[in-house]
Amino acid sequence: MTELIDINMVKRNFKGREKDTNKGTFGTLTLFCGSPQMTGAAVLASRAAMRSGVGMVNLFIPKSIHSILASLMIEPVFTIFSENEHGVISKNYANEILKKLEESTACLVGCGLGQNEDTKQIVYEIIKNYRGPLIIDADGINAVSQNIDVLRAAKSSVILTPHPGEMSRLVGLSVSSINENSEQVALDFARENNVIIVLKGYETIVALPNAKVFKNTTGNPGMSTAGAGDVLAGMIGAFLAQGMAPIDSAISGVFLHGMAGDICAKELSEISVCATDIVNKLPETFLKM
Repeated sequence: MTELIDINMVKRNFKGREKDTNKGTFGTLTLFCGSPQMTGAAVLASRAAMRSGVGMVNLFIPKSIHSILASLMIEPVFTIFSENEHGVISKNYANEILKKLEESTACLVGCGLGQNEDTKQIVYEIIKNYRGPLIIDADGINAVSQNIDVLRAAKSSVILTPHPGEMSRLVGLSVSSINENSEQVALDFARENNVIIVLKGYETIVALPNAKVFKNTTGNPGMSTAGAGDVLAGMIGAFLAQGMAPIDSAISGVFLHGMAGDICAKELSEISVCATDIVNKLPETFLKM
């Protein structure tokens, strides 16, 4: 039976912060995101994570995009790697990446990563070896679609956040078939691969491997805009990094993301909503918690 996500379900995950805390108290989210063609995805995911309470954001990026990202954001830490001939991090750094990931409390993979053999191999190594909670979005999902079995080698909880097109690549069904039967498609994949699926769209679906399904009740068509998914991924990653349970992170992420989008639509119109607007409305959204 599908359960509707409501504000009370989400509010219970947000309690007042203790006074004696520091940035380490609220975790470190590492992002393996961004490429020369898609620097904006890394920016949006990072900003959303920072606005969602994480103590620190650490971006693993190729050297070629460091100056761009550093000019746009001053809060994150940048861990810079040399790139291959395509401008993305070389797979030769996979072991170093895994070692540095030990310092994080959650990891987000895929936003604007690009589709390249080297990054694909690094994605596989992270899935197989990282022991913290992991969220996989965008090109991380595209990598997984070419090697579904890698999910069964995961060492910890995994959340995938596909839109219907990405879900189509994961399961081999048409987008129309997925839209007609979204709950069952998401649930079947979650059970078969022991992951949480956040199938984005109108009334976003959150499906668990234990056969539970949740349906979101916030959001609007104005959020059908480039970068909105990167914002959602950054939010869920931030909740994971702070120690929130994976299912609560997914449920809270989709509800609050939609709520921020609804505030944007009310103030700006559905036509004018951009992903940056959603990030900018997160403080107002959290004040309602």
